[in-house]
Amino acid sequence: MEKSPEDSLKISCEELGETLIKQQGMTFKFKNVEGRIIHTFIAGKLLSKIGLTPEIVIGRELSEILPAEIAKNKESFYREAWEGKEDITYEGELNGVYYLASLQPIRQFGKVIEVIASCVDITERKKAEEELRATKELLESVIKNSADSICVTDTEGKVIRVNDAFERIYGWSEKELIGKQLPSIPENIYDSLVEICKPVLTGKESSISLETIRKRKDGELIHVFLTLSPIKDARNVVVALTGITRDITERKKSEEFFRKADKLNVVGQLAAGLVHEIRNPLASLRVFYN
Repeated sequence: MEKSPEDSLKISCEELGETLIKQQGMTFKFKNVEGRIIHTFIAGKLLSKIGLTPEIVIGRELSEILPAEIAKNKESFYREAWEGKEDITYEGELNGVYYLASLQPIRQFGKVIEVIASCVDITERKKAEEELRATKELLESVIKNSADSICVTDTEGKVIRVNDAFERIYGWSEKELIGKQLPSIPENIYDSLVEICKPVLTGKESSISLETIRKRKDGELIHVFLTLSPIKDARNVVVALTGITRDITERKKSEEFFRKADKLNVVGQLAAGLVHEIRNPLASLRVFYN
């Protein structure tokens, strides 16, 4: 037996209602009744996640459901949508669950008669954002407080970021360097450094370390221990380089001092040996003539 249009409509409405109830997110509607924003419908699994039920929400204003400050903030979005503003979105949180709501006014003959909202659970996204923020803060702290100079450049060698230690060691501030080539590389070793960087830029090497020479802003040359590492994007493409340098000038001076001291010690030992060899024949001659 063929269903009547009324029966078909009834079945469709029931199916839609079942779909809304079983959806992972949440859908709700509200009207402005004599200046009061009243909820007329709400459904979805997100509803129970945030600790609410249709009985608690339907027929009530926000101020009857949520803490006053939160209700006041959300009501401003509700009223904007009721006034006809399209595509209003806001983030909410209740009982540790975060959600994103999107409001759309429903019009009849050009007049807003109802507002419908759809919500999705963004708790995991917020957790990921918080973890990312915490990681970023940790990295910023490490970079800022590092005793070693840290410089980040793009693949063309232009400066993106330097830390405070870079300014202390080399004399240039971040403001002076952003977007420019590093002035701390002596011209006579620039080409050789470019060759050294190629394996890192192409991703063949995860990092390289070497001792080299750098120039300070005042023109003084200093010895540094340099470690170069690539920064890759989500596609594993190298997009920048990180250079970490440690000033080893004093260590190199000490090494040179001890190297010269060793040479002097060897010369002293040779001289003492020669004197000993010279004295022995003379002593023999004295014995012979006596």
